[in-house]
Amino acid sequence: MRKLLNLYAASVLFVNAGNAFAFLFQIVLARSLTLDEMGAFNALFSLINTSLAPASVVLFILVRLVSMAELQSPGAVKAVMQKSVARAALVAAGVLAAGFVLAGPLASLLRIDSVFSVWLAFVALALGQFYFITVAWQQGLRRHISAGLTMGGLSVLRVLVALAVILVAPLSLSGALISTGLPFLLLFIVGAACLTDIWRAPAAPPRAEMRRDAWRFAFNASVTTLIMFALWNLDVVLVRIHFSAEQSGLYALAAVLGRAPMLIGGALVNVFFPEAVREFLEREEGRPPAAETGQISHLRLSLVAASALGLGAALGIAVLAHPVLLFLAGETYVAAAPILRVVAVAMAALAPVQIVVTYMLAHHRYEALAPLVVAIATFWALASFVAATPLQVAICLASVIAGLLAVCLLLLWRVVRAPARA
Repeated sequence: MRKLLNLYAASVLFVNAGNAFAFLFQIVLARSLTLDEMGAFNALFSLINTSLAPASVVLFILVRLVSMAELQSPGAVKAVMQKSVARAALVAAGVLAAGFVLAGPLASLLRIDSVFSVWLAFVALALGQFYFITVAWQQGLRRHISAGLTMGGLSVLRVLVALAVILVAPLSLSGALISTGLPFLLLFIVGAACLTDIWRAPAAPPRAEMRRDAWRFAFNASVTTLIMFALWNLDVVLVRIHFSAEQSGLYALAAVLGRAPMLIGGALVNVFFPEAVREFLEREEGRPPAAETGQISHLRLSLVAASALGLGAALGIAVLAHPVLLFLAGETYVAAAPILRVVAVAMAALAPVQIVVTYMLAHHRYEALAPLVVAIATFWALASFVAATPLQVAICLASVIAGLLAVCLLLLWRVVRAPARA
């Protein structure tokens, strides 16, 4: 148990150190950009995050494939990694091509003057494909410390690149987007270089059933991940579309800071999913897991810790929202304090939802799909046709996620009570 706790603690430490730098990155932007530019950047940033949902699906699939290949041989792992790089390059090329076509209409929709800045968002999206496969390799090989450092290092590099840009010229929307995308490429290069033991192994073809398993897993992971990303990004986009540029800028910073509870609690997923997948695969192959109750131990630890970390962060934000905004972003953003409090509560509820959904994915369970679809559709309808202010958008988000959490916990209770099916 102590080893398990240490493993989770190290991962949470590294990932949440990165989360701290993610907020620092936003503070640097808030101090450097206008309200309109801040709203525009975070609308694009949210679209990048949501559009990276397929890459996150690839991460889940690749973690499974690498875990299965490692049970076969290092050469099989190498073959999986080589194919993942080739496919990431193909997707990145498609994203860049789409950027040339869609940058103009998207700039018009989001009321952004610079089409080039919008195209830079597509460049960041393309580079993100390589970052995700790097994290997947490390998680699939159960190198959790390396994975944690890679994920934490992303935001650290973003801050450093942003500061480097500021040294050359005043930070603009384009500079902020360059700071967002360049670290993806840097971490891919470093991550690939750190896996020399795998690259040196002679490639061996993976077993045929691995491809069938990947396709079977892909649909569930695709829909689930897309909706989970949308639940913590769509609100910023909707506010940008339906409200003024100033309101969009205020909401954007409140939403970014309010994600802290979900990010802090959700850091546990980076260890929980690979471990859950490995134990599930070993059980499918007839191998005894390290501990027959290890899956439930991981589940209970992750669920309790995510809930506690998320709730603690939300309470801290609720109490300190006004002074935090004043200190970090200045008097202009203090008006966003009520929004920040509501978003923080919503994200605290989303943290344990992530654990439940991750458990379902690791076990090829589909029960969480319908509630997720209903939740995102309900939120879109309420935010688009009912909410009259950005604060009401945040309240709609919190209400929907609270209902989703109740349903997910009920589904989890039913699944855990029927272990034979899992």
